[in-house]
Amino acid sequence: MAMVRLPTATQQPVLVEALQLVTCCHCKDMQPPRQKPTIQAYPTKITPMKSILNSPYAFWLLLALPSIPMTMGLISSGDAESLLHPTGEFAARFMIIAMIISPFRLMFPKNRFWLWMMRRRRYLGVAAFAYAFAHTLLYIVDMGSLANVLGEALLLGIWTGWLAMFIFIPLAITSNDFSVKRMGRNWKRLQQTIYI
Repeated sequence: MAMVRLPTATQQPVLVEALQLVTCCHCKDMQPPRQKPTIQAYPTKITPMKSILNSPYAFWLLLALPSIPMTMGLISSGDAESLLHPTGEFAARFMIIAMIISPFRLMFPKNRFWLWMMRRRRYLGVAAFAYAFAHTLLYIVDMGSLANVLGEALLLGIWTGWLAMFIFIPLAITSNDFSVKRMGRNWKRLQQTIYI
Protein backbone atom coordinates (compact mmCIF):
# COMPACT_ATOMS: atom_id res chain seq x y z
CA MET A 1 0.00 0.00 0.00
CA ALA A 2 1.41 3.39 -1.04
CA MET A 3 1.52 6.21 1.44
CA VAL A 4 0.25 9.65 0.37
CA ARG A 5 2.27 12.53 1.65
CA LEU A 6 0.40 15.73 2.41
CA PRO A 7 2.12 18.90 1.21
CA THR A 8 3.73 21.10 3.77
CA ALA A 9 2.68 24.72 4.30
CA THR A 10 5.43 26.03 2.00
CA GLN A 11 4.43 23.66 -0.82
CA GLN A 12 0.69 24.49 -0.81
CA PRO A 13 0.79 27.64 -3.02
CA VAL A 14 2.82 25.75 -5.61
CA LEU A 15 0.30 22.91 -5.50
CA VAL A 16 -2.61 25.31 -6.01
CA GLU A 17 -0.91 26.88 -9.03
CA ALA A 18 -0.20 23.43 -10.47
CA LEU A 19 -3.83 22.43 -10.03
CA GLN A 20 -4.96 25.59 -11.80
CA LEU A 21 -2.69 24.81 -14.72
CA VAL A 22 -3.89 21.21 -14.86
CA THR A 23 -7.51 22.26 -14.91
CA CYS A 24 -6.75 24.65 -17.76
CA CYS A 25 -4.90 22.14 -19.90
CA HIS A 26 -7.10 22.84 -22.91
CA CYS A 27 -5.28 26.15 -23.31
CA LYS A 28 -2.10 25.95 -25.37
CA ASP A 29 -0.14 28.35 -23.26
CA MET A 30 -1.37 26.89 -19.97
CA GLN A 31 -3.02 30.16 -18.96
CA PRO A 32 -6.36 30.29 -17.20
CA PRO A 33 -9.21 30.77 -19.67
CA ARG A 34 -9.96 34.31 -20.65
CA GLN A 35 -13.23 35.92 -19.77
CA LYS A 36 -15.44 36.65 -22.75
CA PRO A 37 -15.60 40.36 -23.39
CA THR A 38 -18.97 41.75 -22.51
CA ILE A 39 -20.86 43.33 -25.33
CA GLN A 40 -21.93 46.76 -24.32
CA ALA A 41 -24.88 48.40 -25.95
CA TYR A 42 -24.22 51.51 -27.90
CA PRO A 43 -24.07 54.37 -25.45
CA THR A 44 -27.42 56.06 -25.51
CA LYS A 45 -27.47 59.77 -25.28
CA ILE A 46 -30.27 60.93 -23.01
CA THR A 47 -32.00 63.68 -24.87
CA PRO A 48 -34.18 66.27 -23.17
CA MET A 49 -37.27 64.66 -24.75
CA LYS A 50 -36.34 61.24 -23.34
CA SER A 51 -35.75 62.66 -19.90
CA ILE A 52 -39.14 64.36 -20.03
CA LEU A 53 -40.89 61.18 -21.19
CA ASN A 54 -39.21 59.14 -18.45
CA SER A 55 -40.01 61.64 -15.73
CA PRO A 56 -42.78 60.47 -13.39
CA TYR A 57 -43.76 64.12 -12.89
CA ALA A 58 -44.37 64.58 -16.61
CA PHE A 59 -46.50 61.42 -16.66
CA TRP A 60 -48.50 62.65 -13.66
CA LEU A 61 -49.03 65.96 -15.44
CA LEU A 62 -50.29 64.09 -18.49
CA LEU A 63 -52.73 62.13 -16.31
CA ALA A 64 -53.89 65.33 -14.61
CA LEU A 65 -54.53 67.26 -17.84
CA PRO A 66 -58.21 66.21 -18.10
CA SER A 67 -58.86 67.48 -14.59
CA ILE A 68 -57.80 71.04 -15.42
CA PRO A 69 -60.84 71.97 -17.57
CA MET A 70 -63.05 70.02 -15.17
CA THR A 71 -61.81 72.05 -12.22
CA MET A 72 -62.12 75.30 -14.16
CA GLY A 73 -65.70 74.40 -15.11
CA LEU A 74 -66.58 73.55 -11.52
CA ILE A 75 -65.13 76.82 -10.26
CA SER A 76 -66.84 78.97 -12.89
CA SER A 77 -70.28 77.34 -12.92
CA GLY A 78 -70.49 75.50 -9.62
CA ASP A 79 -72.46 72.76 -11.37
CA ALA A 80 -71.31 69.35 -10.05
CA GLU A 81 -73.71 67.39 -12.24
CA SER A 82 -71.94 68.41 -15.46
CA LEU A 83 -68.72 66.81 -14.19
CA LEU A 84 -70.21 63.48 -13.11
CA HIS A 85 -69.83 61.83 -16.50
CA PRO A 86 -66.33 63.11 -17.39
CA THR A 87 -64.83 62.10 -14.04
CA GLY A 88 -66.42 58.65 -14.23
CA GLU A 89 -65.33 58.19 -17.83
CA PHE A 90 -61.72 59.13 -17.13
CA ALA A 91 -61.67 56.82 -14.11
CA ALA A 92 -62.85 53.97 -16.34
CA ARG A 93 -60.47 54.87 -19.18
CA PHE A 94 -57.39 54.97 -16.97
CA MET A 95 -58.39 51.73 -15.24
CA ILE A 96 -58.92 49.96 -18.57
CA ILE A 97 -55.54 51.18 -19.82
CA ALA A 98 -53.88 49.99 -16.61
CA MET A 99 -55.56 46.59 -16.95
CA ILE A 100 -54.64 45.98 -20.60
CA ILE A 101 -50.94 46.64 -20.08
CA SER A 102 -50.20 43.16 -18.66
CA PRO A 103 -51.83 41.18 -21.51
CA PHE A 104 -50.12 43.34 -24.14
CA ARG A 105 -46.81 42.98 -22.31
CA LEU A 106 -47.24 39.20 -22.40
CA MET A 107 -48.13 39.25 -26.11
CA PHE A 108 -45.28 41.56 -27.04
CA PRO A 109 -42.50 40.92 -24.47
CA LYS A 110 -39.79 42.75 -26.42
CA ASN A 111 -41.83 45.81 -27.27
CA ARG A 112 -40.33 48.84 -25.56
CA PHE A 113 -43.60 50.78 -25.42
CA TRP A 114 -45.35 48.12 -23.32
CA LEU A 115 -42.32 47.86 -21.03
CA TRP A 116 -42.44 51.64 -20.63
CA MET A 117 -46.16 51.45 -19.87
CA MET A 118 -45.65 48.56 -17.44
CA ARG A 119 -43.34 50.74 -15.37
CA ARG A 120 -46.07 53.38 -15.15
CA ARG A 121 -49.05 51.12 -14.54
CA ARG A 122 -49.30 52.03 -10.86
CA TYR A 123 -49.60 55.72 -11.80
CA LEU A 124 -52.52 54.90 -14.07
CA GLY A 125 -54.28 52.96 -11.31
CA VAL A 126 -53.83 55.75 -8.79
CA ALA A 127 -55.05 58.31 -11.34
CA ALA A 128 -58.09 56.13 -12.01
CA PHE A 129 -58.79 56.09 -8.28
CA ALA A 130 -58.43 59.89 -8.06
CA TYR A 131 -60.96 60.41 -10.87
CA ALA A 132 -63.29 57.78 -9.33
CA PHE A 133 -63.02 59.50 -5.95
CA ALA A 134 -63.80 62.87 -7.54
CA HIS A 135 -66.74 61.23 -9.33
CA THR A 136 -68.06 59.87 -6.01
CA LEU A 137 -67.67 63.21 -4.23
CA LEU A 138 -69.40 65.07 -7.05
CA TYR A 139 -72.23 62.51 -6.99
CA ILE A 140 -72.74 63.01 -3.24
CA VAL A 141 -72.67 66.81 -3.64
CA ASP A 142 -75.10 66.62 -6.56
CA MET A 143 -77.53 64.42 -4.63
CA GLY A 144 -77.57 66.91 -1.78
CA SER A 145 -78.43 64.58 1.11
CA LEU A 146 -77.74 61.12 2.46
CA ALA A 147 -81.43 60.21 2.06
CA ASN A 148 -81.24 60.89 -1.69
CA VAL A 149 -78.02 58.85 -1.99
CA LEU A 150 -79.58 55.90 -0.14
CA GLY A 151 -82.77 56.23 -2.20
CA GLU A 152 -80.82 55.48 -5.39
CA ALA A 153 -78.44 52.94 -3.86
CA LEU A 154 -80.18 49.91 -5.34
CA LEU A 155 -80.17 51.13 -8.94
CA LEU A 156 -77.84 49.01 -11.09
CA GLY A 157 -75.52 51.84 -12.18
CA ILE A 158 -75.32 53.22 -8.67
CA TRP A 159 -74.59 50.11 -6.60
CA THR A 160 -72.02 48.90 -9.15
CA GLY A 161 -70.31 52.28 -8.83
CA TRP A 162 -70.23 51.99 -5.05
CA LEU A 163 -68.88 48.44 -5.33
CA ALA A 164 -66.14 49.64 -7.70
CA MET A 165 -65.26 52.45 -5.30
CA PHE A 166 -64.98 50.06 -2.35
CA ILE A 167 -62.70 47.80 -4.41
CA PHE A 168 -60.59 50.81 -5.40
CA ILE A 169 -59.96 52.04 -1.84
CA PRO A 170 -57.64 49.23 -0.59
CA LEU A 171 -55.89 49.13 -3.97
CA ALA A 172 -55.15 52.85 -3.85
CA ILE A 173 -54.06 52.77 -0.22
CA THR A 174 -51.55 49.98 -0.93
CA SER A 175 -50.20 51.45 -4.18
CA ASN A 176 -46.88 52.49 -2.71
CA ASP A 177 -43.44 50.94 -2.27
CA PHE A 178 -43.84 50.54 1.50
CA SER A 179 -46.96 48.37 1.04
CA VAL A 180 -45.27 46.30 -1.66
CA LYS A 181 -42.41 45.44 0.71
CA ARG A 182 -44.63 44.99 3.76
CA MET A 183 -47.24 42.75 2.10
CA GLY A 184 -44.91 40.64 -0.05
CA ARG A 185 -46.83 38.20 -2.28
CA ASN A 186 -50.16 39.26 -0.82
CA TRP A 187 -49.74 42.67 -2.43
CA LYS A 188 -49.96 41.21 -5.92
CA ARG A 189 -52.99 39.11 -4.97
CA LEU A 190 -54.73 42.19 -3.62
CA GLN A 191 -53.91 44.23 -6.71
CA GLN A 192 -55.26 41.47 -8.97
CA THR A 193 -58.72 41.79 -7.39
CA ILE A 194 -59.35 44.62 -9.86
CA TYR A 195 -59.71 41.98 -12.59
CA ILE A 196 -62.87 40.60 -10.94
